[in-house]
Amino acid sequence: MRPLIPLMLCLAALSAARAEFVVDTGPGAAVVGGSQFGNDLRIGGTFTLADPVVVNSVEGWISTINGGQATMWLYEGSPNDNQLVGSVTIDLPPPNTVGAWLLFDVPDWALSAGEYSVAFGGNDPISGAMPLGAPNPLDSTFFWAGGPWTPTDSIRSIGVRVDALVVPEPGPTLLAWSLLGFGAVWVHRRRQRRR
Repeated sequence: MRPLIPLMLCLAALSAARAEFVVDTGPGAAVVGGSQFGNDLRIGGTFTLADPVVVNSVEGWISTINGGQATMWLYEGSPNDNQLVGSVTIDLPPPNTVGAWLLFDVPDWALSAGEYSVAFGGNDPISGAMPLGAPNPLDSTFFWAGGPWTPTDSIRSIGVRVDALVVPEPGPTLLAWSLLGFGAVWVHRRRQRRR
């Protein structure tokens, strides 16, 4: 049991990180239709992160129109800045499916505090739509139809959630637990060498 104490102290220092929705607009309406997206039309919006995070997934409140696939892009800043963090493509449910949360699993993207943009598109002229009505709108929204991304307030209530592991800035408590844990590991290893 005693060899586990240093390990438990180290883990206690790391336990300050927590998983949560860092963006949660809430769902849109449970209907077929809404702000449409496809291969020639993408829609999205911006949000701001107050702390560094590691993103596990992004969800969109999406209704399927023609089906096929949907792609989610995440940009640092505005999408017009072309600072792509990454993208994920998923298969959509069958055509004419009402709005529901669709999960875009991401490979743990580490993001610093700042402004980001998320966009959705498809592989069909009208793959799907994002029903409006989310109660907590994004900071701003935009669309793309082959040219530059264009701001629009008409789709601010699309549904978006970003699930992330929030990693707090190291404060005195976190540093103290870390030092205590690593110090205990050092003492334990030193005692073992003397035996």
